[in-house]
Amino acid sequence: MRFVDDEGLVWTVRDVALLPERTLAEPGDEAAVERYFIKERGEKLLYMFAEGETRQPHPEHLERQLRGEAVRPATPE
Repeated sequence: MRFVDDEGLVWTVRDVALLPERTLAEPGDEAAVERYFIKERGEKLLYMFAEGETRQPHPEHLERQLRGEAVRPATPE
């Protein structure tokens, strides 16, 4: 899914679940353990969900996750 942040930057949002292997999941899937934010030029940020945290991709949740302390640059796979 696409997300436009408060600064007007466009991000692609991808969730990853362990089913039992790492698998792409629809944003909002309760089995998701990670959320990737991917900028147009390829910059990737990784957000790790806390236990019990909502996975719903509402704009206020996405903005908080993107700007929060738990987000970090994703390492190349």
